[in-house]
Amino acid sequence: MMDIENSIMATKQGFEHSFSSGDFYNRQTQDEHHLNNILDFLPLKADMKILDLGTGSGYLSFPIAQKYPNVSIIGLDIVEKALEVNRSMAKEENIQNISFVSYLVS
Repeated sequence: MMDIENSIMATKQGFEHSFSSGDFYNRQTQDEHHLNNILDFLPLKADMKILDLGTGSGYLSFPIAQKYPNVSIIGLDIVEKALEVNRSMAKEENIQNISFVSYLVS
């Protein structure tokens, strides 16, 4: 039987592989209608703190950060490369109200 740490590591490796191939991450972030429905549904207000669990490509984090500059967002994920890409994009686009954090198994 696989213990929880091995299970998490296996999941992490699967997501890392998916990110490097681009298939899953690209498909998930191409539905503008779906994204707008989510954004319209969220009761966002100034000065909120938002935790985006499993942020991936920042599909939700980036649009929220851009639309609501007074909101603070932390995107959490286990895929280091996705977080690196997101950090670079936030820096390039000078988005100050967003940060990306890794979930690491200890």
